[in-house]
Amino acid sequence: MPCFADFEILSPLLDVCEEKFLDSSDLAKSPFSLSPLSSSVVLEVCKSWLRVSTPLLYRVVILRSNAQAKALERTLKSNKSFGLFIKKLRVEGGYGAAMKTILQASPNIAHLWITLALRSEANVSGLCFSLWSINPSRVTLHDSWYEARNAQVLKLAETLLNCLEKWTKLTTVDLPYLSEHHVTLRADSLAQSLVVSKSLKTVNALTRTYYSIPSWLRILGDSTSLESIHLRPTTFASFLSQLQQLPRLQSLVVFDEVSPDLRSSVEIEPSDDSSLGPTLIPSNFTSNPMRITPLSHVSQDLRDRIWDLVIQFAIGINDLEDERLPTSGDVITWNKTRLALCHVSKYFKTLVEPYLYAYPMFTDMDSRLRGFAARLKEDPSLRTRLRALYMAGGAIYPLRIQGDIQDTLQQIFEDGTVAHENKMGVVRVCGLGEARFCARIRWDVFESMASASGSTVVSLRNLRIESPTKKRQNPSVFFKFSALRILAGAVLVEFSDSPKNINRDSLSNLERVELTAVSPSCLKVLSLMKLPMFHTLSLPSSKGKALLFLASHGSKLRVLDIELEHELRAENLSVFDLCPNLVSLTMRVFNNTQGLLNPASQFTQSKLTKIVLLRNPAIGGKRFNHKIHASFFEAIDAKNFPVLQEIQVDFCEWPILEHEIKKSVWPRWAEYLATHNIRLTDKDGRHWRPRLQSSRRR
Repeated sequence: MPCFADFEILSPLLDVCEEKFLDSSDLAKSPFSLSPLSSSVVLEVCKSWLRVSTPLLYRVVILRSNAQAKALERTLKSNKSFGLFIKKLRVEGGYGAAMKTILQASPNIAHLWITLALRSEANVSGLCFSLWSINPSRVTLHDSWYEARNAQVLKLAETLLNCLEKWTKLTTVDLPYLSEHHVTLRADSLAQSLVVSKSLKTVNALTRTYYSIPSWLRILGDSTSLESIHLRPTTFASFLSQLQQLPRLQSLVVFDEVSPDLRSSVEIEPSDDSSLGPTLIPSNFTSNPMRITPLSHVSQDLRDRIWDLVIQFAIGINDLEDERLPTSGDVITWNKTRLALCHVSKYFKTLVEPYLYAYPMFTDMDSRLRGFAARLKEDPSLRTRLRALYMAGGAIYPLRIQGDIQDTLQQIFEDGTVAHENKMGVVRVCGLGEARFCARIRWDVFESMASASGSTVVSLRNLRIESPTKKRQNPSVFFKFSALRILAGAVLVEFSDSPKNINRDSLSNLERVELTAVSPSCLKVLSLMKLPMFHTLSLPSSKGKALLFLASHGSKLRVLDIELEHELRAENLSVFDLCPNLVSLTMRVFNNTQGLLNPASQFTQSKLTKIVLLRNPAIGGKRFNHKIHASFFEAIDAKNFPVLQEIQVDFCEWPILEHEIKKSVWPRWAEYLATHNIRLTDKDGRHWRPRLQSSRRR
């Protein structure tokens, strides 16, 4: 019983998905290229699991390198019974003489995946010598788009052609070829060998739809043993008309079920009513609405409270209260849901209407915003419901074109300022869309917002605050935002930086500043404030303006996102000197990482756990010179970064194929950092798993 229980636990863990095993995409995109964890680790749990999992582990074998093939060869030589467990074998290369031992020791292989997309340095001697020793029932062929005609490929193709003719158990073959494939001659040769086979029953060619019948498909029509050829559905009239002229081939072709990604592109002719199954609608069904009133037995107050909870769930009130910026899909869903609920009944409309005015989302900033402002003027009590204002981004339009919109916004906030009984309590004002399409806010509108809701606003996000004139503004307006925690977007207003105009206690609750663009005077004003709660700064385009700010507030920072190229070059300073308490650091680099680790700086980042290096958009598609990054990675020392766990590099590209691994610097840097217990990851957070190395014989 314990053995059976272990089998049930381990079987799904060690199983290889059929779809992944059959995958015939480019080898550089192999689904097995970035496996997160080696399945062999389960063997180390206990002896019971070792005994049960060994047959499961060898049931499906994936070979992706010479080292793996040699390791399997050594294992099968010392444990001959292990080869009997192998039922499926995927060989993504040639792998030399090791394949001779592997194939000869694995007589029970039922499914073979083999590639003809080989480089000239591949060695297929073992494959060619021992393919005869197996007798699979299914073969999946992989090939490149353009026909490789090096000696190794030609040798393997010739051996494979002979084997396909003589394998007596072969019933199914998967072909990768398209109608316009550039390896037509090879595809035709393979088809001719398949015609000779006496056991072949099924051919799958599900790569894509065909607009004409390829020559290799015509050849398969001559097979006497073949029962079906599975293709993806096609709407090309040329293919269907050609197929009708080949009765034998037409009888073999089976169009498989339409896959989800193809369903939208394939026309399905409507069926006659007579072909439909029995109706599920009862014969006594009437279209009269139900005469039932839900919750009629409870008080009106309790009924309102229950339905209000239902409405909150339907419109996603928790998401609306969330700090994250809604996506365009969220906006469409929320607006449609709220409006649809309003049309259910008058009672529902009274319940939903408060949420329409609590979280308005304006994708059309012209007519809808004016209508909203008019409704607030008509019924001032609605102002008290307003909690968040979401506005479409319009950074591509200058303020002079947005005059009417800005005037309407100012009217909304000014009316909220003068209304004492119906005072606004806005918590969030956010722009919709990407950061580069911030919602524009004119400076006088921003001042009205501060007067109307400054004491309640906690988040200003994705807003581009600017002035139509070059006049320096008074920064005292920030004192009114006593509850503000997040300031994100762009502040392009120039301020008077005279100390008498700056209240150092302003923005006392500010925690995060995330600005894609900022005026130097704005940073100077913020530098003079105390900001006791401040912990996160993002200035991806600081362009040398952040030194004074970091000197004032660097010790408070836990999270920093900053541009590297123009920062911290003066006075031999390092970002690690100015910000000793960082937990996460993101740097945007131009051409190199020089200066990030200053040899003259003696620092210890006792809290820093993650460093992120991002490619600066300013360099466009220029290639990085990896040699100039070497000094940064090689200078990483555990004594400076005692708790550093990860360095994430968005321009890191892990090599997939063996010849790429030999040339790439990323595995070498990853293995060096691993000696300091630091993980190097790419933009998706994937780290390097050291490949199995071939042992050299002495």
